[in-house]
Amino acid sequence: MQPDSGLAVLWTLAVLLLDLVYTALWVPMDVAFCTAQYGNPASACTQSDLAGGALYTMNLIVSFQVGAVWRRLLAAHPINVLRVEQVAQCM
Repeated sequence: MQPDSGLAVLWTLAVLLLDLVYTALWVPMDVAFCTAQYGNPASACTQSDLAGGALYTMNLIVSFQVGAVWRRLLAAHPINVLRVEQVAQCM
């Protein structure tokens, strides 16, 4: 999937929204109110944590399908090719 395709951009925005909600609201609520029921599969807190974990795992899998093509960038700027080759020689 191209990184500038509509689906990739939509997915990135959806994950950004998930990150904002999960980090700002979801985790603090679980830490504040769900310590007694932590790890109990029947509790809503544990189920919501599992749902968040599933979404992050799905993001990891989808992120491997979105690739950036550096060759276009390097072809557009030949001086960058020289710099990349110099760095490769130093390693």
